[in-house]
Amino acid sequence: MQVEAIQKSYRRWAPVYDLTFGRITQGGRALAAAHVNTQGGSVLEVGIGTGLALDFYGAHVRVTGIDVSAEMLREAEAKARKRGLRNLSGLHQMDARQIAFPDASFDHVAAMHVMSVVPEPERVLDEMARVVRPGGSVLIANRCEIAVRVIAA
Repeated sequence: MQVEAIQKSYRRWAPVYDLTFGRITQGGRALAAAHVNTQGGSVLEVGIGTGLALDFYGAHVRVTGIDVSAEMLREAEAKARKRGLRNLSGLHQMDARQIAFPDASFDHVAAMHVMSVVPEPERVLDEMARVVRPGGSVLIANRCEIAVRVIAA
């Protein structure tokens, strides 16, 4: 998977992403955010996309999001602004294989439904482990193949 191909795809999907994929994948997002909420602190959401999980984070959690798609980030920014979310620390366009934050920058790192669409997922995992503080958590939510087959049927 090339980054350019991913960006091109999400350029088309960004305006309708929430309607097409939002409800199907919300369960994992809600569970990951609930864990973060009980712990508090800061979270880096890798592949934040349109910000589908933003509503699930408590006001006491500082959220930073990264995504390779500028169009998806624009949707997330508009969503945060429309909902008046004040706990969003920033949205940054970057490749998850080279996260531009120092080591141990976040209490939690979450990747929700992105590990199957990123190039070099092992490298992304290494980066996630690098930027989480010792004792922090790395949360990965991904689709379940069985659920996808049931939905498709």
